Amino acid sequence: NYGEILKHLRKNKGMSQQEIADKFHIDRSTYAKYETTQSQPNFDTLVRLADFFDVSIDYLLGRPQYCKRHARYIKNKKD
Repeated sequence: NYGEILKHLRKNKGMSQQEIADKFHIDRSTYAKYETTQSQPNFDTLVRLADFFDVSIDYLLGRPQYCKRHARYIKNKKD
């Protein structure tokens, strides 16, 4: 799911939820809800997250076939 993907990408950058929240000018609790799928980012935030993590929106939404760079991580999570 997109929450696990966001968490994986954030950890790969070595950043905390607070650091990501600060970068995007949102509350940490808002970002945390994205990672736990209690809330969904709006389209503008989704685009900014994809740009920041250098992945496609499709990848963020759980469609790894559109992003070869991180496809192995998603495949391994399903196994």
